[in-house]
Amino acid sequence: PKVPMEGIAWALADCLRSEDAASCRALESLALRQKAPVPFAVFEPLVKIYAKADHSRASAVFKEMLQRGFFASEGLCGSLMARGGEAHNLAFVEEVADYLRERRMMTLATFKTLMKAYASNGLYEPACDLYEEIVATGIEPDSVMYGCLMKFASRCGRAELSQRLFMKTNGADVQNHLSLMRAAAKDGNATQALAVLRQAEASQGAGVDVAVYNCALDICVTAGRMDRAKELLVEVTRKGLANRVTYNTIMKGHCVAGDLAAARRVLKDMAAAGVVADSTSYNCLMGAVARESCEAAFDILREMDQKGVPVDHYTVSIMMKVAKRAHNHRDASRALAVLDRAGALSGCDDEVLVNSVLDACIVRRDLERLARVARDFASCKVRPSVHTYGLLIKAHAMLRQPERCQSLWTEMVEKCGLTPTGIALSCMLDALCCGGRVEQAVALLKEWRGRVAANTVMYSTLIKGFASAGNPNRAMDMYRELSAEGLQMNLVAYTALIDAHARAGRMSEAMGLFQKMQDDGCEPNVITYSALAKGYCLQGDMKEALRLFSSMVERGLAADAVIF
Repeated sequence: PKVPMEGIAWALADCLRSEDAASCRALESLALRQKAPVPFAVFEPLVKIYAKADHSRASAVFKEMLQRGFFASEGLCGSLMARGGEAHNLAFVEEVADYLRERRMMTLATFKTLMKAYASNGLYEPACDLYEEIVATGIEPDSVMYGCLMKFASRCGRAELSQRLFMKTNGADVQNHLSLMRAAAKDGNATQALAVLRQAEASQGAGVDVAVYNCALDICVTAGRMDRAKELLVEVTRKGLANRVTYNTIMKGHCVAGDLAAARRVLKDMAAAGVVADSTSYNCLMGAVARESCEAAFDILREMDQKGVPVDHYTVSIMMKVAKRAHNHRDASRALAVLDRAGALSGCDDEVLVNSVLDACIVRRDLERLARVARDFASCKVRPSVHTYGLLIKAHAMLRQPERCQSLWTEMVEKCGLTPTGIALSCMLDALCCGGRVEQAVALLKEWRGRVAANTVMYSTLIKGFASAGNPNRAMDMYRELSAEGLQMNLVAYTALIDAHARAGRMSEAMGLFQKMQDDGCEPNVITYSALAKGYCLQGDMKEALRLFSSMVERGLAADAVIF
């Protein structure tokens, strides 16, 4: 049907407002079928939408628009560059910038947009390189651009450029002082940072912002110059400028240096100065003491509760480390109890934290909390990586939810297009084997073998799976495949293989494997002996069972409840 171009243009403008790329493609196809000249009102929303949604189409539509004789204004080009930068479409951004350069249309505004596109994609070197081009075109950067350039120069370690830019601004802006200090921080140069501080004092007198002092203090601490940091703290305190950030920074320095007594004194100094300690203050000290004593970490958590200081995501992260390192169930449970507090993970966008929580619950086999964390994961603002998917699969396998494991795997490899790591694949193989789907696990390993290197852990999982299923023949097939791959058996794999044969009454084969594992330098453990003893007991051969028991004791292995 014949559709007016004005109607298509109106519909495309609506697509632009809603970022509806799918409808945009359909409308573009409809416009081309009209066999009528495509107006600028159609090209403009098309190229804007594609700048964000379809890199190759953005370039093609932009070229076609120009070939049809339409003019791309500075405003349109700026919009295209901004949208392309947001979508990481730097090739298109540079294509539009080149169009402006060829026509001498680059302005301060378009240079800013191009610079932002580079910086938002972590390309600080190209962003800094624009400075020479800007100056060459006769454009004078404003204070905002100078500040951004100094920040970018500090991030890519271009200290000389930072200094040049700083001199251009006459050192009048707080952010410029901070940018120059960050450049010094890249080199761990505490002396340079203090020199910048003195420049700030010379240009601004008593009006130097405390943020500048705190930045200099942090650089001294990070560089390990606690002598200079302490001197600066005295100076800042004398001037009445010391705030919570000041004290937290010096506390961090003491913690890193291992001087926990001095770190604790900082809390007292804060209270004496009327500065209220916050979660950051306590987390800093808690993280340091937790490496030495679980009880000391609990004491600080208790003090936070007494003072009404709320726990935050960093507190949770520290407690998860405590839970994993705890030597007994009681301490591990006390650490994991922080997850029971309301909002412990609400709105969390920190993937590392989510992973540490999952890992701690898995390691301590706390199924109740693991179930809650796995269930609440959907409310976290985390885009899972392969590592996170692996932990989630492992968690749901422990919770005996094989269907959920399968849906997570499908989401990872098909919806997100991620390639699993060896660890993630091992987690999925284990989930399938735990669910009794061992042959499906074998098929999955074969499917990914060309892209993910098989390892002993994967084959150990399959051998254990077949052993649990009472299928020693298939367990031996996995052993042969492992050997053909040139991989070495480990204790877990040998023990599972021995157990599979012992369960089936094949004691001759089991003992042959027992000898083979020792020939390979793999020392049997109590579980290995238990599997063999059980096999002989099932055959009624108590003499051999007792002989194995004696041999185990002679090796210095302590008998457990299982073998008795």
